[in-house]
Amino acid sequence: RVVQDWGKYLGDATMATTILDRLMHRCAMLEFEGKSYRLKEAASRITATPV
Repeated sequence: RVVQDWGKYLGDATMATTILDRLMHRCAMLEFEGKSYRLKEAASRITATPV
Protein backbone atom coordinates (compact mmCIF):
# COMPACT_ATOMS: atom_id res chain seq x y z
CA ARG A 1 0.00 0.00 0.00
CA VAL A 2 1.02 3.57 -0.56
CA VAL A 3 2.56 5.00 2.60
CA GLN A 4 0.50 8.19 2.39
CA ASP A 5 -2.76 6.19 2.57
CA TRP A 6 -2.03 4.30 5.81
CA GLY A 7 -3.84 6.91 7.92
CA LYS A 8 -6.98 6.31 5.88
CA TYR A 9 -6.66 2.51 6.14
CA LEU A 10 -6.10 2.52 9.89
CA GLY A 11 -8.55 5.33 10.61
CA ASP A 12 -5.98 7.34 12.60
CA ALA A 13 -3.22 9.34 10.91
CA THR A 14 -1.20 9.76 14.12
CA MET A 15 -1.20 6.02 14.84
CA ALA A 16 -0.30 5.25 11.22
CA THR A 17 2.65 7.66 11.39
CA THR A 18 3.85 6.06 14.63
CA ILE A 19 3.61 2.53 13.24
CA LEU A 20 5.37 3.46 10.01
CA ASP A 21 8.08 5.27 11.94
CA ARG A 22 8.83 2.08 13.92
CA LEU A 23 8.69 -0.17 10.84
CA MET A 24 10.80 2.05 8.62
CA HIS A 25 13.44 3.12 11.15
CA ARG A 26 16.29 1.24 9.47
CA CYS A 27 14.89 0.29 6.10
CA ALA A 28 15.47 1.31 2.53
CA MET A 29 12.44 2.38 0.52
CA LEU A 30 12.16 0.83 -2.94
CA GLU A 31 9.73 2.22 -5.45
CA PHE A 32 8.97 0.36 -8.65
CA GLU A 33 7.42 1.80 -11.77
CA GLY A 34 5.68 -0.09 -14.50
CA LYS A 35 3.26 -2.97 -14.60
CA SER A 36 3.15 -5.56 -11.83
CA TYR A 37 4.46 -9.00 -12.75
CA ARG A 38 2.36 -10.50 -9.96
CA LEU A 39 -0.86 -9.10 -11.44
CA LYS A 40 0.19 -10.14 -14.95
CA GLU A 41 0.80 -13.72 -13.81
CA ALA A 42 -2.47 -13.82 -11.87
CA ALA A 43 -4.40 -12.65 -14.95
CA SER A 44 -2.74 -15.30 -17.12
CA ARG A 45 -3.65 -18.02 -14.57
CA ILE A 46 -7.28 -16.90 -14.56
CA THR A 47 -7.54 -16.98 -18.35
CA ALA A 48 -5.73 -20.35 -18.56
CA THR A 49 -7.98 -22.08 -15.98
CA PRO A 50 -10.65 -24.23 -17.65
CA VAL A 51 -14.17 -23.71 -16.37
